[in-house]
Amino acid sequence: MRREERRREEERQREEERRREEERQRTEEERRREEERQRREEERRREEERKMNQRLQESHQRAREQYEKQLISNISEEYESKRDVLIWHLNEFEANCESGSDSELLEILSLKCSIPVPNLSLTQLTDDQLGKILSVLDQLLFDEWISAPPSLSTLQHTQVFITELCALSLEISEGVSLQSISNHVQYLVESISQSACNVFESFLLTQALYLSLMHFFTDYGSSDTDAVLIAKQWAEDELSTERLFLIEFLSTLTSSLQNAVGRASVFILKMEIQCLNHLLSTLTHLNGKETHSESTEMLLRLVQTNQWTPTEAVTLLKALSQKYTEDVSITEVLTLVQVYDISPEWTDESGRSLILAIDFAGPERFHQDFQKTLRRKDESSLVAALAELKMLWNLDDSVIDIMKNITAGVLQYSENAPKDAPFMKDSLKWVTLNADDIQNSLSQLCKAVFDTKGWWPTVRQMLWWCALVLTEKRGVLQLVGVEEDPCVTAMLAATQVCMGNKLDIVLSCDVHSEEQTKEWSDFYKYLGISLNTNMKKTNASYRDVYEADIVYGTINDFVSDYFQYGIEVMETGNPQLSRGFIIEERSLSSSPNLELTRIKDNDSLVFAAEVLQNLMGKFHSEDMELRCRFIKALFQVFHTNLNKDTNTDNKIITISKKITGKGLPSDEVFILTFLENLLKVVTEETESEKNRTSPAGKWCWEMLFACAEQFQASTTTTEVIQIVSNLGPQRLWSPIEALNLLGVLTDHHHDEDCISIMKILHLMATYQVSSKWTDENNQSLLKLLDSSRTENLIQHLEKSLRDEEIKSIDTLFDEIRQMKDIDEQTLSKSYSVVTHVTNLIKTREIENHTNVQRARNLSQSTDTEDLQEFLAVLCNAVHLHKAEGKWWPRPTQMISWCLLALSDTGKILECLQCCVRLGVKK
Repeated sequence: MRREERRREEERQREEERRREEERQRTEEERRREEERQRREEERRREEERKMNQRLQESHQRAREQYEKQLISNISEEYESKRDVLIWHLNEFEANCESGSDSELLEILSLKCSIPVPNLSLTQLTDDQLGKILSVLDQLLFDEWISAPPSLSTLQHTQVFITELCALSLEISEGVSLQSISNHVQYLVESISQSACNVFESFLLTQALYLSLMHFFTDYGSSDTDAVLIAKQWAEDELSTERLFLIEFLSTLTSSLQNAVGRASVFILKMEIQCLNHLLSTLTHLNGKETHSESTEMLLRLVQTNQWTPTEAVTLLKALSQKYTEDVSITEVLTLVQVYDISPEWTDESGRSLILAIDFAGPERFHQDFQKTLRRKDESSLVAALAELKMLWNLDDSVIDIMKNITAGVLQYSENAPKDAPFMKDSLKWVTLNADDIQNSLSQLCKAVFDTKGWWPTVRQMLWWCALVLTEKRGVLQLVGVEEDPCVTAMLAATQVCMGNKLDIVLSCDVHSEEQTKEWSDFYKYLGISLNTNMKKTNASYRDVYEADIVYGTINDFVSDYFQYGIEVMETGNPQLSRGFIIEERSLSSSPNLELTRIKDNDSLVFAAEVLQNLMGKFHSEDMELRCRFIKALFQVFHTNLNKDTNTDNKIITISKKITGKGLPSDEVFILTFLENLLKVVTEETESEKNRTSPAGKWCWEMLFACAEQFQASTTTTEVIQIVSNLGPQRLWSPIEALNLLGVLTDHHHDEDCISIMKILHLMATYQVSSKWTDENNQSLLKLLDSSRTENLIQHLEKSLRDEEIKSIDTLFDEIRQMKDIDEQTLSKSYSVVTHVTNLIKTREIENHTNVQRARNLSQSTDTEDLQEFLAVLCNAVHLHKAEGKWWPRPTQMISWCLLALSDTGKILECLQCCVRLGVKK
């Protein structure tokens, strides 16, 4: 019986195990089937995404190919170069898309709209699905993405998606290719997108595209935009559907961008200007040829200078195009708008805005009436303009009165100026700067502007010219950081030429250089002044280019030319170019990005180019005053005769030649001569104490000595230069003082292997001798070096410095008390600290004071014991790491440190940098 029960129990257990195994196998099979299903679904989803992305990429490619064909058939050479830039932008955009997550947008739309990714094909969307997508885009762009912005790739993908929807909103007739329109619009948007400077701007563009899409869904065709009205006015034939849509799209996007950007920035962004540029370019190529280019270029400049917004500019162009059929008439009005700095808020005497004034007057009278109105308003601003200049330039009342009388006299002359009187060049020459001569010259210059440009310089321009003439009384003009005003610059340059000086005008970029050269060539020609630009479009020599009275160019080109010509002068002995210079303010901001390709083309000058680039780059983050001073010094040195036969005061080159017995290559000689002269000019107008802390002098000093060390084959020369170069960072000597020290050492104490020079320098380093040091007879070190024999000098220095060191602490404090500059409490505490640390040094117990962290913890304390510990740690650190175990800080140095630590701030850490300066004798 029991056996039977046991058997049944075993069978039951086996059955249970079998069922469990079957269940496990069934579960495993279901898991495998589910994984396989998910894998196939993932592969299908990826394939659909791949096809979607492939369609978008094919759309990009078709857009590029079609747009290239259209451009090749009807654009000018200048426009073709712009096309190349845009194609480069498109390629980069495609590369960015490939590197980003293109599927993110599709996944978001699919999730939020409950539409499978494969069904998001734009041509297959139902009205209900489209409504859901628009609602989601609205929520993303104006709610969710504001606080949690997506990636740049997702934004760009969204731009493509919305642009495609814009194109699909167009109702087309038979024979019109929707694909062609879509390709063209996508191309333009991608170009605008690439001008966005960051993700935030790209987000603003995406918002603007969505606003434009809403326009096409709700308002398209209800009324013509300003740009469409201009196009219909300018078109010779009926405009095609594609052309009209492109103009409508760009016009709407221009307005939408302004709405989106206006909430985030007070400035006009590059992408807004790019969009307007595309719109104006489309308008100028309506008939397969370029028309109205001059007026549209001027309009674009008004926007680029932040005077007018893009939509305001287009509205102004519409009013002018409806008033005038000829582009020259439109350009004349826009010139006055630019010259008189007219804003959209301007009104005439009757309170009419510029747009209303254009509509009100007839086309024949408007320009004349507009000019008279502007002249009257401008003349009435004389007193206000004088007050502004007086405050800005800190001018004396006497100078202001002279300027007022001169300008008033010129305004009176302009009312009755002879129309056909020939220009007399001699009338611009004067011997003295009396008011009558200046007024006569200004009258002639203003008339020359009127005769060549059709407008008189403004009161502000005349006053600026007067101020510059009256304040810059040197023979050759050297102006740096001048506010850009092409008219003032041209009149000032003409004045200099008529006084017998030639001039360089330094602008911020090649575009401005070309524009101003072209714009003012007729003015200079009228005055009999030769003009050139230093942009290397020909193989003309330096002297051929700079034979011209006036040369326009960029700081990059001028620096390259003068550097190369300076080497040529040094090698050949040719005369140095003698020219003045006007350096426009904006060029100072571009100076750190010097390419100097002309110098780098010469293998022997690659190092020189790197030196200049490094030096210029250091001033990028400095204030404008320092940049102006440095750039002015740079150009002054370029115009200095650096001929090796006439320039004998170069300390670095002299010591190198004396030690090695041979000279350096000419390019190295020029670099060292140039840098040494630059250092002198940079620091010559600064007080000696400021020289020690001036970053300009410091950087020139560092660059000079770095180059000097690199050029030396002699280790002795290198060691001498290194020791002297260390005087600058320690602030014991200013750069110029250290150079003079090097010169005196070389001239009076040079011997074989520079043994005497090294002895003197090591004494200076050991005792931390500064330029302020004097011996017991009150003679400075430079005076001793210049007047003493070497042996006697070294003995005298050793004795004087040792005597100073062994002077008792009590004696030193008595001398300080006699000055009566420091209170007794400070002196007593300092005495306790110094005597304590001195005793630690004598007993060698100071070697146990190495806990830097503990010293840091005491850094805010002025208690006597804490100061003693802090100074002990400092002195130990100087002994081990600065003096290499050879010497300890002197009592005079410790006393000075204590007095600094107990100054008003009470912060010991602020005195750490002063530790090496404590050899300055009280």
